[in-house]
Amino acid sequence: MSADVEGACAPFSDWVRSGRDAGSFAADAMTALAVAQGKPGKVATLIAPADIGWDAGGQMAEVVPPAAPAPLDEAALDAAVKALESGEKTVLLVGSGVLENQKAMALLHGIAEKTGADILAPTSNRRLERGQGRFAVNKIPYPINAALECLAPYRRAILIETPPPVAFFAYPEKPSLLLPVDCHNVTLAAVDADGATALAAVADRIGAKPATPRDHARPAAPQAGGISLQNLGAALANALPEDAIVVDEAVSSGGATFPAGDSAAPNTWLALTGGSIGIGIPLSAGAAIACPDRPVITLQADGSAMYTIQALWTQARENSNVTTIILANQSYEILKGELHNVGAQPGPDALSMLNLDRPQLDFVAMAKGMGVPGKRVEDIAELMRTIEEAAKEPGPFLIEAML
Repeated sequence: MSADVEGACAPFSDWVRSGRDAGSFAADAMTALAVAQGKPGKVATLIAPADIGWDAGGQMAEVVPPAAPAPLDEAALDAAVKALESGEKTVLLVGSGVLENQKAMALLHGIAEKTGADILAPTSNRRLERGQGRFAVNKIPYPINAALECLAPYRRAILIETPPPVAFFAYPEKPSLLLPVDCHNVTLAAVDADGATALAAVADRIGAKPATPRDHARPAAPQAGGISLQNLGAALANALPEDAIVVDEAVSSGGATFPAGDSAAPNTWLALTGGSIGIGIPLSAGAAIACPDRPVITLQADGSAMYTIQALWTQARENSNVTTIILANQSYEILKGELHNVGAQPGPDALSMLNLDRPQLDFVAMAKGMGVPGKRVEDIAELMRTIEEAAKEPGPFLIEAML
């Protein structure tokens, strides 16, 4: 298919019937690349004829520059300043590129300090730069009741590189749009715009200066004892190595693990960005290949790990420095919670399908079969030590942390 600059596609049959030559096809390829590289990064699919793989020759086409970000809307800027100066409870909802840009984050926090507005990120974000010396930002909780409670106080919302937040599922007698119905929304910068430029314009209008990141108090390292949601975050905050890439598919344990990223050593946090199940292990393999000099730590739910467990084999082949922590509660706990949220009353047979037993999974054995050494851990202090040791060693390692 040939992609135009808007990301649409024309049928390949049209290309064949038109008699277009290889040069035209190469131009289509460059257009598709520009679509993929544009903001916010669209999907461009190019389907080539089979014989292109073995025919001699080929042609290069001129590079097509990506489309520039959408320009700042002055009316939206006026509305955002008005919201910040309204005296009403206001939230700055920020996503995408702003969360990856420390200069933009400094302006964002400076605006919040100047106006008293709060800052929240969407539930799912492709990347966060976190840890000591960086700006912390809370995110909208995943559970529907917690999300509604989090957003209930706000009467004004300013959206920057993110759409309005929505519920993950359709829940009976609960809204799909999470912001209160009487909350006035202003889209200062849409997902195809430059949030950093928009924030600079707001800061200039209200006289806000860049803020300075504050150190985040690190919780005390937990002492010996069983692994629980209550001590898991503290263990991670103390064990994560400096400059780690954290891949977070903790799912039902996510509320316990996410806070660790702010008080740990500087790190990059990659998270589940949609409804796909099993992104954690393959995403970690990709991160390790892209950044071979950085340790990768995977926070992986046991249920979703079963969808893509074969990516451990890729980690072994690439000798990737990935420490996979299987958070083993031996259950699809998130699905049990969602069944309750939608009002279902499953019987014992239905619930039994959501338990990871009969037989019990052995992730250490599965990892060994794919060339990855591993260890089952049941003590929180031992978990910390094992993470620290595994991250220092080259090659992959799996820790089955029994919750």
